Amino acid sequence: MKNNAVVPSLSQDGWVDTPLKAADYLFSHLFLSDYSQTYIYYPHISSIPYILFRNQTSISELARDLKNTIELYFTQHFDGVNCEVLDTSGDGTTGSVTIYLELRDGDTTFTLGKVMEYTDSKVKSVIDYNNG
Repeated sequence: MKNNAVVPSLSQDGWVDTPLKAADYLFSHLFLSDYSQTYIYYPHISSIPYILFRNQTSISELARDLKNTIELYFTQHFDGVNCEVLDTSGDGTTGSVTIYLELRDGDTTFTLGKVMEYTDSKVKSVIDYNNG
């Protein structure tokens, strides 16, 4: 990970320093963070539910904002980041989005994939696929 960074967790894992596990924790932070959770770093909180809320009327903007936010967030932790976001179905208020993330840590490249189902601006479920 970039500059030997570690990711803190409030679980038995403690400080996570393995790239794939750290990426999974970072991804969960994106789903669980609240855009207005702090006034100190406002508006620099990366929050997928907020992106869903902000882009309810435009699926193309939803995909673009998700891609940009995810790339920016993971670039702070990994040497190389490539993100693809595909809207597999939806009308802006209900649907699912497939997120494919390729991360480079030194000479090692690995992928992280998620399928996110949402209703209104709430994440209903997140399904892992092809992680490794």
